[in-house]
Amino acid sequence: MIAYLKGKVIGTGKDNVVLDVNGVGYLVHTSEVIPTGKFAEYYIYTHVREDALDLYGFSDRSKLDLFKLLLGVSGVGPKVAMAILNSAEPDKVYAAVSKADVSFFKAIPGIGKKGSQKIIIELKGKVGSVTDIDLGDEGEDLVEGLTSMGFDRKQIRKVIVKLDPKLPDEQKLREAIKLLGKK
Repeated sequence: MIAYLKGKVIGTGKDNVVLDVNGVGYLVHTSEVIPTGKFAEYYIYTHVREDALDLYGFSDRSKLDLFKLLLGVSGVGPKVAMAILNSAEPDKVYAAVSKADVSFFKAIPGIGKKGSQKIIIELKGKVGSVTDIDLGDEGEDLVEGLTSMGFDRKQIRKVIVKLDPKLPDEQKLREAIKLLGKK
C-alpha cells in the first residue's frame, strides 16, 4: 500500500500528475495539480480494483480522511468522492452533512437527490450532526425530516406505516429512504 509520495512533477493532466519519485513515475489522480517541474508531496489513497490500481493524492490528511469516509458510502466511488472534494473544502462538506443540505450534494456532477440523501444519512453518524433529524415516537419528526430531503409528504405517510416501530430512529430513516427510492 502506497501512503505518501514526494517528488518532482514531470507531467500533468486535467485531474492528475505524473510524479517522479527516485526515477519511478507515479500517476496520481488529484484536484491539486502542481505545475510541471515543481516538487510536490501527496498523501495517497491506493484504490485497488480487479482491472486497475489507482493512486489518489491529497495535500493534507484531512482531505484524505474525508475521501476515505466518502468511499465508505455505498454507491460512492473514487470519482464521485473526488468531485465532492473538488467542490469544497472538507469543513464545508462536513457542514453540509451536519445540516442535511441535500442541495449542496445535488449541485455536484454525478450526484442526484437520492445519492445526496444517502451520503448525508450514512455520514451523519460518522461525522456528527449539528442539526439532527429527530425521529420521534409519533413519526411526525420522521415525516418532517424526509420532507426536508425532498420526498412527497403523501408518499412518506404511506411508507411510515410499513416500518417496524421497534427499529432505532436512524434505521427507520434509512428504511424509509429505501422504500421511497423505489417509488
